[in-house]
Amino acid sequence: MTQIPVSELYELYLDTVGRCTSDLRNRTDEDVAYELFEQFDVGAWSFLHDDSLEKLRHAGYIDDEMVGASKQLRERWLALQNQSWTIEEIRTRKEWQELFDLCDRLKWKSNHPA
Repeated sequence: MTQIPVSELYELYLDTVGRCTSDLRNRTDEDVAYELFEQFDVGAWSFLHDDSLEKLRHAGYIDDEMVGASKQLRERWLALQNQSWTIEEIRTRKEWQELFDLCDRLKWKSNHPA
């Protein structure tokens, strides 16, 4: 199997995080469903996995704080996706807002490294 270069892995990580920000609440119902349950889901399984996060941390693309937040993000996602939600609940429920907030923080931090 071919390994993804770490720089490309980082771009896929950023793409994943960017698909689940609070901005999503203002999009159409179809966009919300597509971004979360098709695009973000794939990225959460692959690019928020412990192995991917360790490669990114080791290469200096993300720090320990981002690793921890990314792991928390993945855990929350896995718990939320196993329940039945309406799009309105996704937009308004605290559990989803916390998920969006994590992505907002990760996206901000990736654009403002220490």
